[in-house]
Amino acid sequence: MAPQSWRFLRPSSLIVLAAWTLALFWSHLAGLAARRRRGGAGRTPLRPTSGPLAANRRATCVVTGASSGLGWALARALLAAGHHVVLACPDPARGAAALQALQADAPRGTGGSATFEALDLRDPDSVRGFCQRVLGVEASGARPPLGLLVLNAACMPASEAWCPAAGASADFAANCLGHALLVELLLARARLKQSVHVLNISSFTHRCVLQSEAGQLARALRGGCLAGFAPPHAYHVSKWAALVLQGELHRRRTALGLQDYRLVHVDPGAVDSALVRHWPAALRRAFPALLRPLGLAASPARAAAWVLEASSVEAGGEGWEPGAPEEGGRYVFAPQGGRAALRPAALARCPRERERLWRACRALRAWGAARPPPAPNREPANPDARELSARSA
Repeated sequence: MAPQSWRFLRPSSLIVLAAWTLALFWSHLAGLAARRRRGGAGRTPLRPTSGPLAANRRATCVVTGASSGLGWALARALLAAGHHVVLACPDPARGAAALQALQADAPRGTGGSATFEALDLRDPDSVRGFCQRVLGVEASGARPPLGLLVLNAACMPASEAWCPAAGASADFAANCLGHALLVELLLARARLKQSVHVLNISSFTHRCVLQSEAGQLARALRGGCLAGFAPPHAYHVSKWAALVLQGELHRRRTALGLQDYRLVHVDPGAVDSALVRHWPAALRRAFPALLRPLGLAASPARAAAWVLEASSVEAGGEGWEPGAPEEGGRYVFAPQGGRAALRPAALARCPRERERLWRACRALRAWGAARPPPAPNREPANPDARELSARSA
């Protein structure tokens, strides 16, 4: 068993995994019901209507976490559609290998192209450097205009690790904070030549977050320490926070000086990927064995097709509030098609919790779009943090 993998076998962790399974079942059933209400029993065909997926509009598409899994499959689909794809991931060796595999696998005659750019979402300086390079190329006209930003990268390490550069846990920075800064820097008004679509790859696991966990996260962010979550708890809390933070960025885009953009939160359901590589081997085998026969676990290629289909339907997805469906981004459960409109969990829609998380994240000096570098690291209050490295999975 890999070091720290035993943490996934704790009773509290197994209870969370069971809750995830129930949330996945509920999402499929609710998505099916919503799809039937909005357009019949069949899946919505892929009919791009606007933005980078529309016909005859070649765009630059940035995909984070594109070295493997769903990110690589999304990059492949976008390349096959004739776009220029920027593979953004932290490891140069894995990024170069992913780029080579993508180019070798790409169909000929589509006009698509791809490049690799290093991006470590745990490090705000890496995010800033990445954005400077992308915007520099945008200004030079050397590539098609930026049209699509896919926030896909995520990790589920076996233990929390303090990341001094982030001023937070490494997994929370990678799953939430880095993407927020990326959107804020890339979408600054007057820097881009066309409107941009942002796809936030969300997760049904956000529905399992408790209000006490949201409070625990906010206290940890304010106190500059680890929250002390078990691995599954840390993951679903970070996905909940990413959903909320991206929604708040979209609502506040005018005040923040961002250009208008379309945001879609796309939940791909359960996907066979390396996200669970830190799970014990028996658990890694058992979970897919339960879901695959029921059609509830998809390959990365199949999930990528669902994600792009769901995001291409203008009428798809449900808003945070009935009177303002676009504000905060629409939410789509992709396995049931583009018209599987689900509202985010009640805790994600709660104004008080949204405001509390927003304030806690904006107070982190490292992650402000126009703020100075972080102060010297404060030792985390959690005693286990002293034994953890800052390496994220």
